[in-house]
Amino acid sequence: MMQGCSACNREEFSWSLFKIVNNSNFPIMTINAELNSAGDIVVATGKHASKDPHYPSGVGMCQVYMLALNPQKSTEIGSIHLPLEDEIKAHNGLRVCFVFGVDSEYPFLFQPAAEQLLPDYLAFQELSLEWLKAHDYTINFPEDCTVNPRLHEIYNLDEFVEKYGPLKAKGWDEAWAKWLEAKQANTEQ
Repeated sequence: MMQGCSACNREEFSWSLFKIVNNSNFPIMTINAELNSAGDIVVATGKHASKDPHYPSGVGMCQVYMLALNPQKSTEIGSIHLPLEDEIKAHNGLRVCFVFGVDSEYPFLFQPAAEQLLPDYLAFQELSLEWLKAHDYTINFPEDCTVNPRLHEIYNLDEFVEKYGPLKAKGWDEAWAKWLEAKQANTEQ
């Protein structure tokens, strides 16, 4: 989300990067994530530096760690000082991860909460300029996303389907098959 900067004209240095639409029937939160040197998904943090004294920290989308989004709602993701191309270049494997959220008027949480919730992400969308251009700079959750490959280990998928229906994202069928295999293996023991 946009963050304020008292040293500059917001309109001159702000960008609307992309839009997220929550097409699910439950609230979600987004977490900006990236791949660390070991290839693990971690919370992406603002790493930007600038020689311009007006914005030394280079406030970007990765300094807002979590954003709440209620069912059937959308929001614009923005940045001050950093266009999308710079944001993508500054992070390895930049992606938006989606976790269960809460109905809330409080629009974002901070890094410790994001780090605590990230391992239980439901799905993600990796950000590339090519993908965003091809999708009119809009991420539709869950349709455009890829399921967490460990989803069957994290959630009781029977309960998930009963409450929300199947998650209509890439990889759901594989997660469901792994869930059924694990359930079968447990009943045979």
